[in-house]
Amino acid sequence: MGRVTVDDNRSLVGSGDRSTLIIKAEGAPHSSTMFFFHGLGDTSHGWEQPLKQFAEMTPGLKIIAPTAPTIPVTINRGMRCTAWCDIACNSFDVMELLQIFQKRPPMIENSWVEMLSLVSQELKENPSVPLSKMVFGGFSLGGCMAAWLALQLPQPPAGVLMLSGVVFGINEIQVYRVTFGIPP
Repeated sequence: MGRVTVDDNRSLVGSGDRSTLIIKAEGAPHSSTMFFFHGLGDTSHGWEQPLKQFAEMTPGLKIIAPTAPTIPVTINRGMRCTAWCDIACNSFDVMELLQIFQKRPPMIENSWVEMLSLVSQELKENPSVPLSKMVFGGFSLGGCMAAWLALQLPQPPAGVLMLSGVVFGINEIQVYRVTFGIPP
């Protein structure tokens, strides 16, 4: 296994109070990037060990793992926690959950715009690593964020990795149809 470096950058997203882990595999030039988004109530630090292990096995990989903002979350009775968007239901009732699968998640726009900025910054700083060499992944609600981001990019990424995730508001995503070869 290779070596990795970890940098905790607090100036990349938000007001400077949120961590963004930058994990780089050593021993090979930077050739690919993975953005990884944690689940509800977690932080990027909760995924530091598995992401380091993944980077150790992937020469040339850079992993960018931001921490979500702290917002009130309806399903948590309005308690504030880290989340990429609100989960706007009051229970785990199947019918209520099915309804939120169809709707745009409240507050996802803020996270989406922030993460687009992070992707744009990465593309400017590393022009040799285009979107076609970037993967967007996440766990649970982070998987939703990864899909929201990746499916709305102007060019297809290398892939989307969702671990125990679901895409809320699938009917609301403005997929770049031409990018993904989908007929009108």
